Amino acid sequence: MYTNARFDPFNINNTLANLVSISSVNVCLCQCYNNSICLTANYFFANQTCSLYSAQLSGGWLRVVPTSTNAQVLSFSSTVSNITTTTTTTTGPAATTTTTTRPAATTTTTTGGIMGKRKFPQK
Repeated sequence: MYTNARFDPFNINNTLANLVSISSVNVCLCQCYNNSICLTANYFFANQTCSLYSAQLSGGWLRVVPTSTNAQVLSFSSTVSNITTTTTTTTGPAATTTTTTRPAATTTTTTGGIMGKRKFPQK
């Protein structure tokens, strides 16, 4: 998570969605996580907007914004371990199995000039 920042992709076609009425940064994070091609998201607290992108941080500009903008950048990295979810549905005559592999979420927090990385808890 990058605080007081916004992500702008090099290629506008990497924009997946601009979601409104997203009540928190955690809901925005979940929206990105649940989209199989989302790798980066912006969350703007003031207008509760969540923008989803299919580009990694290296595929765009990470811009510093004034603290009054109150924005955060969320990023999923494909360089960390993947999470695989398998769902089996047994309704009807045949069972259906769906397997989804997503990169685990990694956040970088900057506080008082100290940077650290951590993984979100896996569900």
